[in-house]
Amino acid sequence: MKIKVEGLAELDKAIAELKKATGKSAVRKALRESLEPLRAGIEATAPVDTGLLEDGIIISARKKSGRSKKAKAEGRNNVTLYVGPSSKVTVRAQMAEFGNANQPATPFIRPEWDSKGPGIPALFAEKLRPILAKAVKSSRKRAAKGK
Repeated sequence: MKIKVEGLAELDKAIAELKKATGKSAVRKALRESLEPLRAGIEATAPVDTGLLEDGIIISARKKSGRSKKAKAEGRNNVTLYVGPSSKVTVRAQMAEFGNANQPATPFIRPEWDSKGPGIPALFAEKLRPILAKAVKSSRKRAAKGK
């Protein structure tokens, strides 16, 4: 799925004004907040059998196996978050989403992504603006005090 994001140049300038760790923290916080509706939607539509799937949908910054090489290749300045089943329920989620020989597929992740995914970049920009404004204000205040 292609998503085009425009109009973030002013946010990029604000991030450049901050320390690297502060900028990444602000971006991570805004991204987590913008992914929450997707996580909640997946959780709400997860099949109910044992109750594990509904409680096992997470937003995580942890690198999953096989993804760490890709994350390293993308660079140290990138922020990556994953939305989906926790490691405790991954197999159960895969069986529900894709089915198997004994169980028909009951997709619950892809339909949510298809409906909420295209709105995530705009929501991210909306969430990032106030977080960055607060971080820049704080950074300038610290700089004025000489710290």
